[in-house]
Amino acid sequence: MFRRLTVSALLVLGMAACQPIDKNLEAEDSRNPHFKKAESYTEAKNYVEAVREYEAALQANPNVATAHYELGRIYGEKLGDEISSMYHFSKFLELRPTSEKRESVQALLDNAKFSLATKLPNSPVANAEMFARLQSENANLKRELEEVQSRVARLDQQQQNAAAAVSTPAPAPTATPTAAPEAPKATPVAPVAHPTTPAPAAAAVVPVAPSTAPTATPAATAVTEARSHTIAKGDTLWKIARKYYKGDVNANMDKIKAANASQVDFTKPLKLGTVLVIP
Repeated sequence: MFRRLTVSALLVLGMAACQPIDKNLEAEDSRNPHFKKAESYTEAKNYVEAVREYEAALQANPNVATAHYELGRIYGEKLGDEISSMYHFSKFLELRPTSEKRESVQALLDNAKFSLATKLPNSPVANAEMFARLQSENANLKRELEEVQSRVARLDQQQQNAAAAVSTPAPAPTATPTAAPEAPKATPVAPVAHPTTPAPAAAAVVPVAPSTAPTATPAATAVTEARSHTIAKGDTLWKIARKYYKGDVNANMDKIKAANASQVDFTKPLKLGTVLVIP
């Protein structure tokens, strides 16, 4: 019995040794059945199934370097797995050290290492990128601040010129007193003769001049014409106060609020086109 079993086992091994090896599993192109499926899955953007087929190709033949190359690309570019991408690119370079793709694969490997380094906490690469970005943002903010300061200086100068031209008061007219009317002169009345009794002499009647004293016309007071401001895009109460007044901006803002409290709700954003009275 033992002899029969031994013979049967040898026959089975011999038959297996005589079976031809599937050469397509050694191919690194569409002749390999796993490559065919992987390519179709990649075209359909089903990268998980494509990875399974390339891994199956490597299980059938670990020396299929192209499978390592494709896996490195899918892991790095599509799945964001830099560690797996680095492994497969390294295996490709190990199996094909003289390949025409060596330089490009080495560049892909370096990019995967750099991408992984930027994701690590407290990475020098990540810190350097953050520092460079902060420097750029700081430079932009400084440039914008300088532009704003320049515009504010120009507006202040224009405001001062306009205030100097408008605020010069006109001379007040002086009142000219009117002369009082002259009192009329008294005329004597001749006495009337009576036939029997002489009439006493009539006393001269002197009319009394009117007691109206000359009054001076009050000096005309200079009336300052009320100013107004129509709210335009970009206006704020602070800007308006700076435009029309000097000194304490907060006090001037309160002055404008008080003059317009009946028509404007200053607790809300200013509406375009609203006309403010500038006291």
